[in-house]
Amino acid sequence: MEAEYSNSGFTLAGLILERAAGAPIAAAMRRELFGAPGGDGLAMQPEERPRRPFGHPYWYPRGGAEPVDASDGGPFLPTRAAASGARSAGSLAGDVPSLARWGHALLGGRLLRPTSLREMSRFRNGAFWEGYGLGLARSSVDQHVLWGHGGDGLGSHTEFWHVPRKDLTIAVTWNDDQLDHRAPFPTTLLRLALASEPPRSGPTG
Repeated sequence: MEAEYSNSGFTLAGLILERAAGAPIAAAMRRELFGAPGGDGLAMQPEERPRRPFGHPYWYPRGGAEPVDASDGGPFLPTRAAASGARSAGSLAGDVPSLARWGHALLGGRLLRPTSLREMSRFRNGAFWEGYGLGLARSSVDQHVLWGHGGDGLGSHTEFWHVPRKDLTIAVTWNDDQLDHRAPFPTTLLRLALASEPPRSGPTG
């Protein structure tokens, strides 16, 4: 059985979560998951507003030589319309260190029951990565197995990866729409972190 990534699947999962929790997804995430370290720096838009200062995302609607600021100066990233449309498929916003700390707790087994984490990491072939579980991708760098995810926003791209055997997590975001997951930043950061790894590692962002 193969897995396929789908934004629509994440949107449907968010609607199911809201029905099960009896609350908007932002309230459910805040109550159940965002109490961990780093969660206070994350926001599920548009019900929650991310903290300033904001980075400015750039895209290229007129071609590669003319970057255009995708934000509108409002309280959402990049705009309220984009955040509302993305919903649970891509409305999470926040600063990179907070994402690294919170993701480290999530994939390090500090937030979920062991059975839930095992279900998430039951990877199947398919999608854009070496394997895909329940909202979780598997990749590798220099024979180190990675769990995490990457994703595009309007004018930005984020990569978040956890090295389960090293208890190490990195997160990186860049604000240029022309650079996708093939940009060298995540791999370079991971190699640097692994090369300078102390006896007990932690999140890097």
